[in-house]
Amino acid sequence: ARWVHYNTGQARVVLTGKDYARLAATYPDQLVGSKQGSTDLMQYAEIIDESPNLAHFGVEYNMVLTYLLGGKGTYSYWVNVLPRWEKTWQTACETADWDLAWRMQRKLWTWERTHIVPTLRRAGHSSGIVGKARASLSHFLEDTGHTKPPYYPADPQIVDSLRASFRTFWAEELAAEAFVPTCGSRLEGATHSKT
Repeated sequence: ARWVHYNTGQARVVLTGKDYARLAATYPDQLVGSKQGSTDLMQYAEIIDESPNLAHFGVEYNMVLTYLLGGKGTYSYWVNVLPRWEKTWQTACETADWDLAWRMQRKLWTWERTHIVPTLRRAGHSSGIVGKARASLSHFLEDTGHTKPPYYPADPQIVDSLRASFRTFWAEELAAEAFVPTCGSRLEGATHSKT
């Protein structure tokens, strides 16, 4: 079996580059890479520098930094919301179109900082619940929203408010998407193109 380690700040132990180098030497046929959730530039640089033989991946919060530091890609949550936009951003990073990549990075940071953090994060929701709420914004993927204890679903009023904000904040990007909403979209008035 091959595996990618998720190095999250929420874990009891956060691995360093030296840890990854040691683990890669100990398990050369199993450990193939890592998913890095950190936005700490020095920590991330040390991990990539100390274990360059592994494939290190980031998340949207550190996507441009991932590519600038030599990472191999991202484990994306935003692809479940605006897949075409996400692919354009990934391509900008892969082709070193840094002007476009940074503009897209800043737009997502602004969305998260001004909409997700003040609502879902401050309400105490975990990443899984926040992910379900995000995915419901564009209706690219539909989900029942059901959760299992100890997690509780996001307040439907918060999600409805986020949807309204999403339609405004991401109007141009949403209009450029090629998917057809499923399950009788609740995005009244949104336009979607087919390709």
